[in-house]
Amino acid sequence: MHETEEILAATRAIRPHLKELVDAEAEVVDEQLDKLLESAQEIGVQIFDLLEKYPNAQAWMQQYLEPATSERKDVYKVSYTEPLGKVIQLPRGTKVYRCPEKDCEFIWFQRSVDQTPPLCSKHNIPLELKGEI
Repeated sequence: MHETEEILAATRAIRPHLKELVDAEAEVVDEQLDKLLESAQEIGVQIFDLLEKYPNAQAWMQQYLEPATSERKDVYKVSYTEPLGKVIQLPRGTKVYRCPEKDCEFIWFQRSVDQTPPLCSKHNIPLELKGEI
């Protein structure tokens, strides 16, 4: 079975060729595909809405989706255990930044040298470099 992302990409790619592939039903099939792709996009929005409530998860998603790493799927080799016991996969050499406020759990991972650490989303202050994975 193919991954959902691959199916969605193939669906977007096939649409211009429907007339030659399904003949008279091309318009109907295209409308159905349009609705299905729209549903998939709505699910993406719902996922972002959910993760928006959690600053660390939101920051992770935004960084993952940045085009900074072309080999994104292949770089997650090292595990990093956060103080709260969560384990996440990170690329080797990833720099770990954290909010300097003791009560704050905001952590940011620099996955590419051209990324600039953001301000803490809770305190709006610069993050401190805490180490490298």
